[in-house]
Amino acid sequence: MKPISHSSVFHPIIPLFAHHVIMKIEYTTHGTCSKMILIDVDDDSKVINDVQFIGGCPGNTIGLSALVRGQKAEDVIKKLEGIQCGMKPTSCPDQLANALRQSLQQS
Repeated sequence: MKPISHSSVFHPIIPLFAHHVIMKIEYTTHGTCSKMILIDVDDDSKVINDVQFIGGCPGNTIGLSALVRGQKAEDVIKKLEGIQCGMKPTSCPDQLANALRQSLQQS
């Protein structure tokens, strides 16, 4: 076994009970069938932990939630902003992008 020298690099072990700050977002949508979006984002990494739409098309909103879970908020914003639903100027994905953008600007 090689002795550890003073120049060795040590990586801290983060205990399982380490405190992660989760940003909880409640966003009231505008111009969509969904009425609200509830979002949990890790405040440090800005990774989306959970998304729940209140109202809207269940299959689409559940699918959208599953697809963005584990993604960085900035990446999701770039992919979803500007998407329209039919003749509406916005959509549930666009509203999710708006909610994430506003929350990142405020944090």
